[in-house]
Amino acid sequence: MTWRRESSRQCSSSSTPTRRRPRPGEGELTESVEMAQHLLVAADRYGLERLKLMCEDTLIGRIDTANVAATLTLAEQHGCRGLKNACLSFLTGAPGNLQAVMASDDYKHLAVSCPSLHEAIASDLSAVLSGSHVLRIEGYTKTTELLSNGEGLASVAFAVGGRRWCLEYYPDGDDPENAGWVSLILRLHRTDAAVDVRASFEISLLGLDGNPVPSSNLASGSTCELSGGEGWGGGLVETEVLKLEGSGYLKDDAFSIRCDITVVK
Repeated sequence: MTWRRESSRQCSSSSTPTRRRPRPGEGELTESVEMAQHLLVAADRYGLERLKLMCEDTLIGRIDTANVAATLTLAEQHGCRGLKNACLSFLTGAPGNLQAVMASDDYKHLAVSCPSLHEAIASDLSAVLSGSHVLRIEGYTKTTELLSNGEGLASVAFAVGGRRWCLEYYPDGDDPENAGWVSLILRLHRTDAAVDVRASFEISLLGLDGNPVPSSNLASGSTCELSGGEGWGGGLVETEVLKLEGSGYLKDDAFSIRCDITVVK
């Protein structure tokens, strides 16, 4: 299946696709970030890809100026592309972020331990902003019972490239053409719907090992312009394939999707 432009439609908002815990206190937040960082290192060392993906997703949701340099260093050293892109997006997503981080000891350590990455931050980030978001769909069977073709759920908003986005999940396709498929549609969040954005997109089904499934992928191919209530997406994977025993996609009635976005200024 290929990307196509989607017109605006109503889609109910629900926490079912993505669960988000209440934000803890500042001290608890620091401890949770440090724990996730240590677990990520251990998971990479022992080849625990599922745990590594969970740690990566946790850290993506807790990036701030105090931890982004250390997190970015870990992402570079342990091959976490989604986490790396999220850190780079944060550094350029708001005025002053990069300047605030550059003064920290963690950034100085990054410059020494990852010189090529430091050079990229200094020279390239002014033109292109990239980031990733992992969406975990839980209670898949229930969603297929409650939602028919054309009915979907919207994820919580997430930030990439200085803009807010959301993913819409349709368990039986977003339109009659995609009936029998799981569809994903990417849109600008309503808070950014008034702006025009030039970007390229890729949505991938993740296997249980945390890696993208090559046969279940949607890609814009080239830079596109997205505005208003327009969306991009389509059928990602056939429902029968997703549910097939031994497929390696569905476990405990849940599966994960990764969305990679590159915004061009």
